[in-house]
Amino acid sequence: KMIEVEVLPVEKVPGARDLFQANDLEDFESPLYVEVPPANRPVATGFRNHYGGPFSKQMTLYWPLREQLRLVALGNSRSGVGVLTGRFFPEVNALTPVALNLSPPGSNLELQSLLVREYVLPLPNLEWVVWGVSPRYFNVDRRESDRMDLFTESHGRRYDLENHDELWPIRARNAPLTVAEVEKICPGGTDIYGATPREDGLSPQLADPVARRKFLDFFSIVRFDWDQAQWDLFQEAVEALDRKGVRVLLYSMPTHPLAREGKACDPDGSGREHDALVMDKLRELDRRLPHLWFEDLHRAGHHDFTEEDFSDAGHLDRSGAERLTGKLVSLVNAIRDRQP
Repeated sequence: KMIEVEVLPVEKVPGARDLFQANDLEDFESPLYVEVPPANRPVATGFRNHYGGPFSKQMTLYWPLREQLRLVALGNSRSGVGVLTGRFFPEVNALTPVALNLSPPGSNLELQSLLVREYVLPLPNLEWVVWGVSPRYFNVDRRESDRMDLFTESHGRRYDLENHDELWPIRARNAPLTVAEVEKICPGGTDIYGATPREDGLSPQLADPVARRKFLDFFSIVRFDWDQAQWDLFQEAVEALDRKGVRVLLYSMPTHPLAREGKACDPDGSGREHDALVMDKLRELDRRLPHLWFEDLHRAGHHDFTEEDFSDAGHLDRSGAERLTGKLVSLVNAIRDRQP
C-alpha cells in the first residue's frame, strides 16, 4: 500500500533543528527532511509544542501551567538566562509552580507584544509581569528578528490558531500541578519555571590587555535610530496589562561593566544619549500608569554587577542571575507591601 507524505528540508521547518535526531546509518552527508502536515490537515501531535527554536521549551511548560500562573517574566535571552522565576513567591512556588519565564531568545518587541496580547493577558490568575527592557527594542537598526517569523510560521502557533475556541477561555483544573508533576514533563534545557540560566565559570578572561581591548569592541560602535512603531507596540502592551490591573515591573537589563568605557553603553549600539532617551520614556510610563513601575538596573553600565557575573557582553551567568533575581524579588515584595 502506498502512503503519500509531504516532506520539507529540515532547514525550512521552524523548530525542526531542536528535534532529537537518531542516525543509525552512519550517513552524515545526505540532506535531512522532515514530514510536515499540509495546511489542510491537523498538526501532528509530535509538533504540537514546536514554536520555532529554543522557545519551544518554555511554551511546553506554558500550556499545563497557564491556569495557575501568577507571574510571568518577559524579555529576550538576557531575561531568559537572568531571571530565576522559581525565586518569586517561594511559599507557593516551591510546591506548585506559579511563575514562568516566557522570554523568547533573540526576540524583538513584535514577538514579545504578541505574547502579551494572546498568551499572557488571558491568564486568569495573573498578578505580575516582570519585563526586561533594552534600548535595542526601539532601535530601527535592530528591529528585524527571524524569531518572529519562526514563531508565527511554527506548527505550535498554527495549532493554537486552528484550535482557538477549544484552548480559550482557560478551564480551571481540579488541583494545581505540583513541582513533582511538572518535573516529569519539563523539557531539557530549562528549569521547571522556564528559566535557562548559564553556569558560572564562563566569564570572559579579560586580564590580558589585548583581550580586554578586543572585548571593548562590543561597545565601540553607536548605531541607533529611534523606532516609534516599536515604542507604540510596547506602550499598547503595557497599557493593556495596566487596564487589567496586572502589576508590571519594567527594568533595564545590566550589561558588562566594560560598557562604562565604550562609546556605546550596551553591545546593541545604544549611545548614552539613546539610553537616556529610553530610560526617560520608561520613567514617564511609571509616572502615568498606576500599576506599572520601572527600575533602571543598567544605569548606562554604572551598576553593581561584576565582570564575573557575566558570561559575555550582555548575558549574565548563574551568579549574575542570582543577583538580578534577588533585586527583582525585593522590588516585587516592596511594591506588594506598599499596595496590598
